[in-house]
Amino acid sequence: MEVVRNPSPEGGMLLRIRGRLDANWAPHLEKQIDEVIRGGFYQVQLDLSGVDYISSAGLRVLIKYFRQLQEVNGALTIRALSPQVRNVLEMVGLDELMAEKTTAVAEPAAAGTEKWQEGDAAFELVGDAPDARLQCRAFGDPGWQNIMAATEKSVHALDFPAPVFGLGLGALGEDWGQCRERMGEFMAAGGAVVYQPTDGSNVPDYLLASGALVPRVSAIYGIRCEGAFSHQLGFSAPETAPVTLSTICQAALERLGADSLAFVMLVESHGLVGLALRQSPLRSEKSENPFHYPEIKKWFSFTSEPVFSRHLTLAVGILSIANQNSLTPYLRPLRPEATLLAHIHACAFPYRPLKKGVIDLQSTVTDLFESGSVVGLLHLMHDDRDLVGVGESEFVRGTCWIGAIE
Repeated sequence: MEVVRNPSPEGGMLLRIRGRLDANWAPHLEKQIDEVIRGGFYQVQLDLSGVDYISSAGLRVLIKYFRQLQEVNGALTIRALSPQVRNVLEMVGLDELMAEKTTAVAEPAAAGTEKWQEGDAAFELVGDAPDARLQCRAFGDPGWQNIMAATEKSVHALDFPAPVFGLGLGALGEDWGQCRERMGEFMAAGGAVVYQPTDGSNVPDYLLASGALVPRVSAIYGIRCEGAFSHQLGFSAPETAPVTLSTICQAALERLGADSLAFVMLVESHGLVGLALRQSPLRSEKSENPFHYPEIKKWFSFTSEPVFSRHLTLAVGILSIANQNSLTPYLRPLRPEATLLAHIHACAFPYRPLKKGVIDLQSTVTDLFESGSVVGLLHLMHDDRDLVGVGESEFVRGTCWIGAIE
C-alpha cells in the first residue's frame, strides 16, 4: 500500500491511498491517520480511487476514525472512490456515512478570546466567567514527620463531588484499616478521584461520581478547591518544540494577573517528569528520614527519563508566586531558579484526540474515565539533578481550566 499526504486548502489533510486495504495493510493506514490527528489535523479526507480491494479490517479503520473525529468536532470524509470500494461501502451501508457533506463546520471563536504566540506555540485564552473565583482550603500538615505520625483521628475525610477538585496524600477505602497501608498521591477533578496505591500493586485506582455516589478520600493532607473557573487556556505546539510545564503555568498567572491560582489540565504529553511514593508513610519508623540516601531509593520512584509520551494527561495543580500565604507550606518551587511555587499531580491515559475550543470539564473527565484505563499517576517536579536530571514535563497541545484563588 502507498499513502501520500497532502494538506488541503481547508486546513485539513488529504490522504491518497493506493493498493489493497486488507488485514495486512489496515494497521499501516491506521498509523498514518493516527499521526495526522496527532499533528492537529481533525479534518481528514481520503482518496480511495486507487484502492482495488477493501476487507472488513479496512472498514474497521474507517469506522474507528470516523467516530473518533466526530467526537471532537472533526470529520473523516471520502473524496474519491474506486468502483470496488464503492460497492462494498454501499453493501454495508457506509456510503452515506462517509459522504463529503458530513464535513464539520468550524465553530466561531468565543467572545472574550485572546490569542498570542510564544515561540512555536500558539495560545488561546477564553474568559468563560472573568469575575469568578475559586476557594481553596488546605487540610492536614504536609511536614514529613507529621505525615509519618498520622493517626486515624488526624486523617481527614474529603468528599469530591463533580464541581470540586483537589490533590494530596491519601487513599480510597471504607475504613482506616483499608487505607493505612495504601496511602499515596491522589488527585480529584470532574467527579473523579484517582490515586496511586502504595501496597505494591502499582496500579492506579479510581472512583467516579455516579448517582448518589460521591468519591471520598481518607487524606493525611490535601487541598480542596471549589467555585467556578474563570478561563480556559488552550495551546498547541509542534512535537519538535513542545511546551514546558513552567511555560504554561507562567502564562496562566500572567494572563490572569493573579498571585495564586488553581487549575485542571487535560493535555497531550510529550513526556512527564516526576516521582511517586513506593510505600505508605504510615508503615515506617517515625525516626526514619526518607529524604536521606540511601533511604530515598526505598521511599520514592523517580522518572529516570520522561515517561508517558504521546499519552493523554489529566492534571490538577495549585500555583502561587513565592510569598507567604496559607497554601505556601504545601507548595514547592516549580523550577530551581523560579519564584513560582506549585503542587501538581497528573495521571496518564492512552491517547485519544482532544476536542478543540471550549469544552466542558465534567463530561470530558467522565468520558475519559469511562472509556480508558489510567496507566500511571505522578507528582510532577523539575528534575535538576547533576548529570542525570531530565528537566521538566512537556506537552504538545491541550486545555487548562484556570481560576484565581480568592
